[in-house]
Amino acid sequence: MLRIAVVEDEQASGQMLLSHIRRFEQETGTVCRTDRYTDGKSLLRNYEGQYDLLFLDIQMEGPDGLATAQRIRQTDESVILVFVTNLAQYAIRGYGVRASNFLLKPVSYYVLSEELARAAQIVNQDKNRYMAVKTETGLQKIEIGSIAYLETLGRRLLIHAGGREYSCRETLKTMEEKLVPEGFFRCHNVYLVNLARVENVSQSTVTVGGQELLLSRYKRKEFLDALARFMGNRR
Repeated sequence: MLRIAVVEDEQASGQMLLSHIRRFEQETGTVCRTDRYTDGKSLLRNYEGQYDLLFLDIQMEGPDGLATAQRIRQTDESVILVFVTNLAQYAIRGYGVRASNFLLKPVSYYVLSEELARAAQIVNQDKNRYMAVKTETGLQKIEIGSIAYLETLGRRLLIHAGGREYSCRETLKTMEEKLVPEGFFRCHNVYLVNLARVENVSQSTVTVGGQELLLSRYKRKEFLDALARFMGNRR
């Protein structure tokens, strides 16, 4: 399934994009859950990282497509951005927000279907690479492979990923259920570690992402067995 948002203030252009998407569904069997917005402000107000693909008109009232994309990129690095415009000269400005492509109006079905097929392929390949978590600043999409470890600190759950720290509203138990299938293991009551990021194991500690974490003596054998299985499966 593709989760799509069409952000277009021109009625005719927006309806054409929606019509192309429906035709793509019928011809390929790909399910597309599509929402329509008439401006960037409405999208930003409702945005929680819920989309795989955004079609953004550039020239809109309020925040234009580029400004909207810049806001989105602050919390969502994985969504595919495709700009729709009348003016080709806007294309170079899209590199700053890592736009996938620029489509010139009027957009033909052939051109749009290529973008949809490409997006579907990317999403199918990467569907397990990201997870959305509720942080103190809002919903955040985090690449699972970038997570070094998670820890409980008082009533907070901290996710250490990509050199950053996210304070999360989830519980460690809930995150454990989600991440164990992705190669994570709970080495201590307060730590859940990414086995792919383990650098060293001693009698009572595990080094992950340059940080030395406690390894419970009750979990040590089970942890070493899980680490051995994980490393063996990667060969």
